[in-house]
Formats: sequence, C-alpha cells, structure tokens
Amino acid sequence: MSPAAANFDLARIRANPWLRQVEYRESIDSTNNLALELVRGAALELPALVLAAEQTKGRGRGENRWWSSAGALTFSLVIEPPADFDRQHWPKLALAAALATAELVDEVLASHATRAATNASVGIRWPNDVYVGERKLAGLLVEVPANGASQRPAVVLGLGLNVNNRLDDAPDDVRRRGTSLVDLGIAELDLSGVLLRLLDHLRSRIGDLTRHSPDLAAEWQRRCLLRGRTVTLEQGPRIVRGSCRGIEADGSLALETARGLERFYAGVLTSVE
Repeated sequence: MSPAAANFDLARIRANPWLRQVEYRESIDSTNNLALELVRGAALELPALVLAAEQTKGRGRGENRWWSSAGALTFSLVIEPPADFDRQHWPKLALAAALATAELVDEVLASHATRAATNASVGIRWPNDVYVGERKLAGLLVEVPANGASQRPAVVLGLGLNVNNRLDDAPDDVRRRGTSLVDLGIAELDLSGVLLRLLDHLRSRIGDLTRHSPDLAAEWQRRCLLRGRTVTLEQGPRIVRGSCRGIEADGSLALETARGLERFYAGVLTSVE
C-alpha cells in the first residue's frame, strides 16, 4: 500500500451503510471535478463518495481555490436531491453541511482537553465556511451537473476540512486566515474515523433538510458568526454594506442596509468588521 493510501482504511469506509459507492484517488485536481464527470457518465450509485489523499486544484466559490496538503480531508459527496430541490435550495444544503461539519468539530475539540480546544468557538460564516474563532477550518462547495437527457438528478457537495495538515507551508493569505485541528493543538487524528463521523453528521443534517426540520434554521442562526457585525458583500456589480441580522430559514443572509432589511442568497463577502 502506498503512503497516501495508508491515510485511509478504504475497507472500513466502503462498509459505511449509507454509501453505495466509493471512488478513491491518491492525487487529483478536484474531487468535485471527478464527481461531476462520473455523474455525467451515469457511473455512480448514490449516495457516492469521491475521496482523495491529495487535491491539487480544489475549487471554492467563484474563482476561489481551496488550498490543501497531506493530512487534510478532501472529498465530494454525491447525493440524489429531494424532489423539490432546485437552485434556490443550494444555500440551505451548503448551510446544512456546514452545520454538520461544525458539530463534528465540536465533538473533536470537546474530546481533547487543550486550551485551544476549550476556548474555541466553532461557527458558520455564510454561505459555506466553518470557522474556529476568526480562522477558517473548512470550506464547502455545492454544484449541480448540467442535466442530460438520461442523467439522473444529483447534487455534488465538495468539502475540505483541515485535520492533520499544518498550515506552515500554505500561501500567505491562507496562513493568515486559516487553521487546522492539529494547529489548534489536537494530536493527529485517524482520518478514516473523522470521515466516518462526519458522514454520520452529514446524513443526519441532510435528512433534516429533506424533512424541512425547523431545527436546521435555528441551529445555523445560532452559529452565525456574522450576526451583529458590519459586512460588505459583492453581488455582481453591486457592493452592499450593512449590519448582519443573521441567516434566515431559507438560507439567505439578512442585512440591514441603506435600503432597509434585505436578503441575499448569493454573493462574496469582502470585509467583516
């Protein structure tokens, strides 16, 4: 077995009762790219996991890139969407997955009695990031492949979580604003175990989304890191500045702006004060 493959117990992962298919690559440009390709070729049984030991060109929202190194957890989960799922539900899926990730991180921090773990506050930075304090720990990207005549409906949820990878060698901007569990003082973790626990949380929260559980909105509002802060949001040519009132039940960001209370379903945060 190669050193990269040794990071994962693939037999244990494939035994997960929720997953119907697992695709593993030691090195890949983007797990979302491969997932979208496999969906277009009707080569996946859903739910499916596309997992990589190394991701060289991970994608974020818009033109953003997700930097990762050995020891990070990078994967894409491909699911069949609920019957009423369309583009307007994307923010809610990203938030449900961010909530699941935050809950997993809470568990990890609580089980390790370090000062960093004890003092850490885990929250969601709309629309798709998980932060510990003021530093980014995980990012998510939801994509839906273009519909083909015979293609089954599918949604691709890409997720990157910094686990055992130190950010010492990361680009300057990533090092300034990012962190990892090991950089928080957590001893190196079993990546397969972290992945399987995260899948359990994802399955639960995606189920809540399918059932339209009101608990979801209450939880992502509670974990909203932007509430009460002044933010600047780029939405196409428009630059919006306002005071954040939190995340609404439909996944939108509520901002009190010069025009009054407005809700935004997409956009790029350029500053948070």
